[in-house]
Amino acid sequence: MTLLDALDALILTNQHHLLPTALALARKHTPPNFDIDHPVSLFETTIRLLGGLLSTHALLTPSLHPHRAAPTHIPAPLLKSYDGFLLRLAKDLADRLLPAFDTPTGIPLGTVNLRRGVLPGENRVASTAGAGSLLLEFGTLGRWLGNRTYYDKAFRALQALYRRRAATGLVGNHINVDTGKWTAVESGVGALIDSYYEYMLKGYVLFRDPRLIEMFEDSYRAVDTHLRSGPWTILAEMTSAQITQPTQSSLAAFFPGLQAMSGDYDRAAESARALHAVWRKYGVLPEGYNVERRELSPGQVNYPLRPELIESEFYLHWASGDPVWPAAVREQLAAIEAVARVPCGYARVRNAWTLELEDAMESFFLSETLKYAYLTVDPDSFIRRGGYVFNTEAHPLPIHPRPWPPVAPGASADDEDDDGAPANNSGRADTSSPLTRALSFILGADPTPAPRPRHRYGPVRKCPRRSPRSPPSSCGFGLPGTDRPGFTRRDSKVPAVVQALVQFRISAGDVPPVGAVFTYGHGIEHALWRGAEVVPDPALADAGFKVLRVQQSATGGGQSSVTVYMTPVTGAKWVDRVPWRKGVFSEKARVPATPPPRPRTTPPPMPTAAPPPKPAATAVPPTR
Repeated sequence: MTLLDALDALILTNQHHLLPTALALARKHTPPNFDIDHPVSLFETTIRLLGGLLSTHALLTPSLHPHRAAPTHIPAPLLKSYDGFLLRLAKDLADRLLPAFDTPTGIPLGTVNLRRGVLPGENRVASTAGAGSLLLEFGTLGRWLGNRTYYDKAFRALQALYRRRAATGLVGNHINVDTGKWTAVESGVGALIDSYYEYMLKGYVLFRDPRLIEMFEDSYRAVDTHLRSGPWTILAEMTSAQITQPTQSSLAAFFPGLQAMSGDYDRAAESARALHAVWRKYGVLPEGYNVERRELSPGQVNYPLRPELIESEFYLHWASGDPVWPAAVREQLAAIEAVARVPCGYARVRNAWTLELEDAMESFFLSETLKYAYLTVDPDSFIRRGGYVFNTEAHPLPIHPRPWPPVAPGASADDEDDDGAPANNSGRADTSSPLTRALSFILGADPTPAPRPRHRYGPVRKCPRRSPRSPPSSCGFGLPGTDRPGFTRRDSKVPAVVQALVQFRISAGDVPPVGAVFTYGHGIEHALWRGAEVVPDPALADAGFKVLRVQQSATGGGQSSVTVYMTPVTGAKWVDRVPWRKGVFSEKARVPATPPPRPRTTPPPMPTAAPPPKPAATAVPPTR
């Protein structure tokens, strides 16, 4: 899985010298077909395996390259020696996944056995994202093979979900594939739904099916009306649109990138800025963040190295060219390196408070997180010339200059699909529409760059005043230490202001023992407790940091938090994590609460009498 999922990353990151070895390993360890008696997830297998096979095949096949977007520097002998075995594997895999679509509603099952198809007793409930995010991969395969069955199966599944939306325009997150009834009615743009919206817009870009843009525009209005709360996107019930959880999901961090694609740059930048503020608060982006209480959501404190925020920053930079976004990505990469680096790779973060690590690394860290980060800071990549659409696993699929497949004249997204309909979209897309102009940087159809948006996101932007008498202030969304992002230090590995948090329990009348050293944040800040007073560790000055202030506050539940604000001074360098086992939240130099008295080698000095006070000075009158 990991090898096939990350093959195209070698091309996108210019690691072409590793391609022959990687392809040889893929050919050696992948059977000639996927005749495996094992159940697999339809969604994960499609976006990771099928998407990776199709993407790498396209990048190694010159005839499939879009105009002006061919990858460069791939050795010619490698291109000549490639025999298309990845496409054969992709067709075999897709054929083994097709039985999942054989349901009364056309909504596919979530699991299928690669050898025996759908087994008796299979779960008849599917997630919205899992059933509605298959069009890019199956449609691309159908175009290349000249078989629209693949496209029709995936489109019918997406359309069936859309036609069952509520009057609010929202959809739930789980549905019965036999009855078409929603079994879970909580709506959002994060977990279990996210790529449902993504594949509407990207499907339109890739295939120019007018029904897809109709779906997207209607769904986008519903999200903007019912799920948007300031810069955040939260959760609500699909029929009443009542808020169920004021929680920002880390999976929903992809949405600003989708907004940037659709031309809504200002609000996309606002949301990405708020999400980056949360990253700065914890050093990682937790799975869930309560936007009302400004704290972690219970049970959603982990960070599995997800790519969604970096993905959005990639699209924002692609659309605007604003250098603030590569600077933000560099900052996040430095945090990942400090927090998650282990000898054999990078590990998931179990807890955003303690930065404890898990013994696991998802394949999407290689295929998405690092790929989007590289492309954000590499403006000369052939991808930037347009002509590719990324699937939800960051696999680029080439855009063909002509729409496909044929669609009936006047077809609507709410109509039943007609496989035998004549074509009405045989020409090129309408380049005069606002959405097509907004997508020009991805389509790559216009050699002139799109004009930059008027809104220039940066630290100088001011928030509206709360009252006429209140002074103007920069936008920080209520997060300490984030009012001024400080993105001016583009090449620095250390944020201009580092906010570190630590939680510890204090019972009634108890204080941390003298000499207890706590580690928190990025692993480079220490606080030395002496009684109830917080004293910065002198090691901070040795590391090149100046402590601005130390703040202690009660957070409820018998806990307190300590916030240390620091700024790097001249010559500051990124300091490695503390030397004990990485990811363990511990007290390195803890001493007993009642330490034994030190042995005295000499008796204490005798007290001496205080010197007599000096006589008061006599006032001297001033002279002219």
